[in-house]
Amino acid sequence: MRGSDGGPEPLVRIVVRSRSDAGAVGNAVRDYLGSEARVDTLKGARSPEEALERLRPHFSFRGLVIVMLGLDDRGIMPQDAPLPPNVVVHFLPRARIRNARPEMIVQHYLEAKAAFRMKVSWSPDVSAYILAGGGEPLEGWETSPRYDVYIPSPGMAAGLRELCGVNPTLVVKKLEGVQAVYRGPYMVATVTFAEKGSDFRVEARGLEAD
Repeated sequence: MRGSDGGPEPLVRIVVRSRSDAGAVGNAVRDYLGSEARVDTLKGARSPEEALERLRPHFSFRGLVIVMLGLDDRGIMPQDAPLPPNVVVHFLPRARIRNARPEMIVQHYLEAKAAFRMKVSWSPDVSAYILAGGGEPLEGWETSPRYDVYIPSPGMAAGLRELCGVNPTLVVKKLEGVQAVYRGPYMVATVTFAEKGSDFRVEARGLEAD
């Protein structure tokens, strides 16, 4: 895909309601992140029907679509409309996006990306994680731009089993050396590593090894 300037199409589209919001978001993203995202609008839509109709052309986009709205625009997004799994709706804590400082816009952009990247749930029907959501929520699940989520390698899984007493299936690397260890939908332990040296602390949740 090619962008309007002839270069590669960015893998992220930010869709806002109005042209004024697009200007604020475009300037913030360009100043802090360069050409990472393209900004489009809902052409001033003021009803859920208009918003959905103007968002629909983005449904075929193969990257991430972030619908970024202010609190005054909360009512224009249909609550029960089926959206593709690559579409994330995110609200800034301001009446209008154009009223937000650039640093806030960028922070919420990163939070919206994290919400997509960490959209993980558990399907009991197939005993597996679902990356697009739709299954059971994971215990104590939080999203953050500074978190990483991954499936442990066999060696790491063996080490965590020895520490925690449970075979892990998912690990979330959080802040300050904390790693949350999951077995299926349950957080079975947290392992906290010291900033210096090899010390660590394990807080197990009492589930038996399997």
